[in-house]
Amino acid sequence: MRHENLQAQVATPWEGTVDQIVPSNEPSNDNESLGRQEWAVVDMARVDGPRSANPDGLLNSLLRTVFAVSIPRPLANERLEALRRFAVAAWYRAELRARDLAALFAAGFSSNDAARILAYVALGRGSAPEVEAWP
Repeated sequence: MRHENLQAQVATPWEGTVDQIVPSNEPSNDNESLGRQEWAVVDMARVDGPRSANPDGLLNSLLRTVFAVSIPRPLANERLEALRRFAVAAWYRAELRARDLAALFAAGFSSNDAARILAYVALGRGSAPEVEAWP
C-alpha cells in the first residue's frame, strides 16, 4: 500500500488573521486583561486535565499515593488559579455553571474575557461548552 502526501500545496499563502480568537502575545490595549501569561494558563489547563480541579480529593490522593500519578497542584496566584479552574471547566465540561463564571468575574476578568476564552476553547476542541447562565 502506497501512502501519498495529501497536504495541500497552495501557490499563494493566506495572509488573513484571526486575532479576535487566537491569543496574542500581549494585550491589545489597556482594557483587555488577557496577556501572554493568561493564555499560557488557559493552555496549561488543557494539559492539566479535570483531575487538577480537586487535587486533594480522595481519588486523586489514592492515585498519587498508590500509583504515583502526578496531579497538578493549584497555582500560587489566586487570579491565575481562578482562570485555570475556569479554563479546565471550559476544556472538559459540556456545560459551564453560573458559579464557574462568577468565580472568574470575582477574580477580575470581564465577560469579554470569558467569551474570548470560550471561543478559543471551541476552536481547540471543536465545540463550545454551553453556558448555564451569565451572572
